[in-house]
Amino acid sequence: MPHRYLCLALLLTLTVPAIAAEPTFADRPMSAWVADLGDADPLIRDEAVEVLAKLGPAAKPVVSRLEALLASTSSVSRRRIAFALWKIDGRTDLAIDEYRAQLKSSRGRDKLAAIETLVQLGVPAKELAPHLTATVAEAEVSWYAASRSVAAALGADGAEALAAAIPKVGGDNRVWLVNTLASQGRDARPAILRLKAHLGDGEPRFRFAVARALWPLDDDRPALRRLALDAVAGKETIARYEAIQFALTIRPRPVELTPIFEAALKEKTGRLRFQAVLALYDLDPASLKQNLPILTEPFKQPQQYAEWMMAMNVIGAIGPAAKEALPAVLAFAETPNGQSYVHLIGPVVGRMGPDAIEPVLKLLARGGQTQQIGIAALAQFGAEHLAKLAPALANEEALVRRAVLDVFIRHAAECGPFVKELAKLVESVDGETRRKSLEILGKIGPDAAGAIPALVRQLAKSPAPSDVHQLAHVLGEIGPPAAAALPALRAALIRGDAVLRQNAVIAIGLIEGKKP
Repeated sequence: MPHRYLCLALLLTLTVPAIAAEPTFADRPMSAWVADLGDADPLIRDEAVEVLAKLGPAAKPVVSRLEALLASTSSVSRRRIAFALWKIDGRTDLAIDEYRAQLKSSRGRDKLAAIETLVQLGVPAKELAPHLTATVAEAEVSWYAASRSVAAALGADGAEALAAAIPKVGGDNRVWLVNTLASQGRDARPAILRLKAHLGDGEPRFRFAVARALWPLDDDRPALRRLALDAVAGKETIARYEAIQFALTIRPRPVELTPIFEAALKEKTGRLRFQAVLALYDLDPASLKQNLPILTEPFKQPQQYAEWMMAMNVIGAIGPAAKEALPAVLAFAETPNGQSYVHLIGPVVGRMGPDAIEPVLKLLARGGQTQQIGIAALAQFGAEHLAKLAPALANEEALVRRAVLDVFIRHAAECGPFVKELAKLVESVDGETRRKSLEILGKIGPDAAGAIPALVRQLAKSPAPSDVHQLAHVLGEIGPPAAAALPALRAALIRGDAVLRQNAVIAIGLIEGKKP
């Protein structure tokens, strides 16, 4: 009998459909939000409508309740209800009517929000573009940022709408509006003809703003370069500054803008001077000899953080060609400010090329923050620096050896010529030095055969298990030339732990020409 009840229970479980969990929002079930639709407080009702819209199709059971509210609420609440019905039931007709009404009765950000929603509802961009023009023509600069996303949503019609508003605003607002149009990128191409109509404007800053907006859109670069040159040569300070700033961002560097870069060398703003040095270097590396003092001058005023940090970054960007600045950089590294910015100064020193190796090794030997600058510099060294770094592998300071070995580890594939120096470190009293040198020799593989005598000697000393593990691995990677190590490896089979015995077996097999 009990089995019959059990079977009946199982049958009921299989045949009775599971009750779907009620949707929730902010830890409240949907039924609680539906109940709020009948609250006397309109704010509570409006909040409930917004939440139900967020629940989407899951709120379909309440569609009739929302429809009933339409006739007895304010225009704002009706708009929210129409929006909710769209999100819940896919109905667009009511929402389109409500947001079209909002276009006629609102201004500024509210009008822009209505345009954006109508785009989502599928209303043609051509119908909405004039409303965007009218909004930005009201000349409230604070609205321009909001208009960017609206214009992007309207596509080509949005760009045309922004351009159509330019003649309807005045003063600096025109510049702001052109900049807003330029933020559309390549999508602003439909506005090219409207923009070109303003290139003859009498106000220099606005004229240059138009040229800047056209730069990525139009192939008539000579005319635009001429406008930039005119702005820099003119008397209006802001237009001059913006023209210089813009010219310094252009890649590749137009040689025709050399006069602008040369003018920027005399600017009071350090950032413009330093970027101008880099621009002129890109065009003519020989110019660096004359302009390098502009980059090292800020180091004499370490309290001017922004100045010397920007100059330091440009020196690092130029790299080895700026090696004449190395003494000034190293002197600055000795100052309290310099030692507080190891992460910035170290990499710059490291980018100065082979000439930086000797100073870097001196920094490493000094300890403290100065030492950290040297370590950060070493991180920039490449395989081409290994030959000059190799003598430092014999440095008496363990920390110097370790830091240099880190460079060799990064470029282990290029370390074959330095097996002799690395082999000497296998028997070092410093464990970290031994570990790093063995790691490199293992990566070199068969070409590390010159290190076999040192490896065998070290293995015979019955070193720490971790060393024996590495020694066995390196000898196995060298292969058959390491036959002299077989007796020591077989001895490790007797005294070692299980893992060591396994490594020794693998190494012996590789040396004897067997696959592991």
